[in-house]
Amino acid sequence: MNLPTGQLATKNDLEAVEQRLMVKLATKEELRQEVAKLATKEELEKVKKSLERVANQVALNTTDITEIKHNVSRLESVMSAKFEQVHEKFDVVLQAIDGLAGKVDSYHTEKAAVDHGLRRHDKRLDEHESRIANVEAKLA
Repeated sequence: MNLPTGQLATKNDLEAVEQRLMVKLATKEELRQEVAKLATKEELEKVKKSLERVANQVALNTTDITEIKHNVSRLESVMSAKFEQVHEKFDVVLQAIDGLAGKVDSYHTEKAAVDHGLRRHDKRLDEHESRIANVEAKLA
């Protein structure tokens, strides 16, 4: 099928090509059905507007995220400095508690020694009373 330039193919020409290629060409109705499945300009405009709204929201979110990261970074540095201050104060408190614990331990040790001495004296007094009672009994 050699057509001069600018001349349209006839139905017979197309059937001859169809038989040579062993391909069935689509009918006008089949082409209309396939074209009907494609999106319309209005539908494409809706999708375009939706994509623009999404792109704007993504840009806003990106800005917000950057600001949040900056705020978190500042907060971390402030919290780190505050933690150091609290840590130093906590060390002072722990040292004071250690000193008090040492005094309490020495007090308990001293009290135990005094209690032991008093028990020894009480025992000796009891022994003196029994000896005095024996001496008085012998004198009487």
